[in-house]
Amino acid sequence: KGSPTSLSVFGSGKMNGRSFVFVLDRSHSMGEKGLGVLDRAADQLQQAVNKLEKDHRFQIVAYHHKTEVVQKRSLLAATDLNKKKVKDFVNNLAAFGGTEHEAGLISALSFKPDVISC
Repeated sequence: KGSPTSLSVFGSGKMNGRSFVFVLDRSHSMGEKGLGVLDRAADQLQQAVNKLEKDHRFQIVAYHHKTEVVQKRSLLAATDLNKKKVKDFVNNLAAFGGTEHEAGLISALSFKPDVISC
């Protein structure tokens, strides 16, 4: 639905699409005592999602040894209400556990988005 849009997040080039899944490693090494990625990811993801129009869709897959998503296992409409959930979701993630990239990518692929950003 709607026109495609272009986004850039985590230092990526422009990504074009109508539906986006952002994949975020939340394993132990990404936390405060490691790379500190989770602290920086909340702002970047919020900025990217805020650029989406209401007819676009998105989801965030956070993973370590299991996956977690913003809300329900489907793409979310980019409504103001769903956009507001992003920063709280990321800020409430704890960095722990092992890194299982495959789980995060398989989960992202299951949404069948136009774009997956890791």
